[in-house]
Amino acid sequence: MFIFAIFLSALQAQASTSAVFSTDRAVIMVRGQAADADATNLFNGMKASAVDEGDNMRKSFNIRSSTGAPLIDLVCSLSKSTVNYGACTLTISKSRFAHIDTANRRVVFAAGAADGASIMGYFVNPDASGKIVLSQDQRLGVYVDNAGQSTQAFRIFFKD
Repeated sequence: MFIFAIFLSALQAQASTSAVFSTDRAVIMVRGQAADADATNLFNGMKASAVDEGDNMRKSFNIRSSTGAPLIDLVCSLSKSTVNYGACTLTISKSRFAHIDTANRRVVFAAGAADGASIMGYFVNPDASGKIVLSQDQRLGVYVDNAGQSTQAFRIFFKD
């Protein structure tokens, strides 16, 4: 049993997505490696302009509510010399859109049509299934539900 616990811990340490939870926010970290393009995919899923920081390229944005309260903060930094090497930090703050379940280590951010369309302005257009990003370990997903050309809902999920 002890050996299995060590093995499981080692597997989880290698996971490309992980999160830290508090009562008012979840901070999700996405790490990219040679065989794992999750950070690159999230970086490419952002409409923000890339900033050259020497050895790295960086994109970031902050989405606020109409009252100025934080909703989503996303920062990604990728190496210019090593393919897929980089990291993204996605912070989802508790709001009317975000359910943060600390006990079960899950986050669901869901915004309906009007708010979802506004938030979609920060991301590239999804594929035909509505997916913008789905991490390789399937812990993190960013989706849009479309009906024709209009956004019906915007969703982010994380589950440990």
